[in-house]
Amino acid sequence: MKKAIKNILVAINFSDSSDNAIKIGISMCKRHKAALHLLKVNKETPFPYPIGKNALLIGFRLESMMAEMKSLESYAKQLEETHQIKCYYHIEEGSFTATVARIVNIYNCELLIVEKKPDPILFNMLYSRDVSTIIKYSSCPVLVVPGSCIHYNFKKILFPFWLKKSNSPQLEVTLPIIEKNASKVVLFGAIKSNNDLNELNIVNKLMSSVYKLISYTTKNIETELENTKATAKSVLKKAAENKSDLIVISGNASKGLLAHRMQRKNRFIINNSKVPVLNVK
Repeated sequence: MKKAIKNILVAINFSDSSDNAIKIGISMCKRHKAALHLLKVNKETPFPYPIGKNALLIGFRLESMMAEMKSLESYAKQLEETHQIKCYYHIEEGSFTATVARIVNIYNCELLIVEKKPDPILFNMLYSRDVSTIIKYSSCPVLVVPGSCIHYNFKKILFPFWLKKSNSPQLEVTLPIIEKNASKVVLFGAIKSNNDLNELNIVNKLMSSVYKLISYTTKNIETELENTKATAKSVLKKAAENKSDLIVISGNASKGLLAHRMQRKNRFIINNSKVPVLNVK
């Protein structure tokens, strides 16, 4: 059931929020004895330069690329020496989403860490679509890190459950995170009505199955049920009340109206969470 975390990929651009993603990646690599992979993705350039100047301009571009590579190589070596971890660096050109998905597969990464862009709100709304696409096409769990994040250890983990989820979160990667952090886990069930026995039974069954699996890793587990129609908002409120430092949600790729509603809730949680959100399939 457990899947050891051996390779962690962090998509970087040297922004403040990207730096937080790197810090979390470093902390996790130390705990899991994993290798850190830093990925910088540049937009592909077709070289639309005037005839006669191509060689000169392409030469400048190549020099710039070499300088960037040397800078990232130096940064990776610095991280290795400072934190005593294995750190690899990659610079690629092309579509960000497709490139990240490809590198995840090439290096058999068990976890992908991406930043959540800071304000303005409109930019966040546009970027959320990009994050959703990354989650959709990534073959491994995706940890989305907000720019204001100060949580590098995951001591209090929140698992939300609701009826529209087609299954419970997969735990292959989550269980090692719980184990390495000695985490307290809160299983939070959100139901629309206490009188709907079918809904209550489904949510309780989901929580019970996950409780049983997690109990082999830790006994520090609590369960809570709340009657609410604003599921995603209730999850964020509960995370704040419990001072959670990680929220684990299911990124099931099933289709249909129910899947669309679930993905909409997930996007709301990711966009508005003050703490990292781990999206698993």
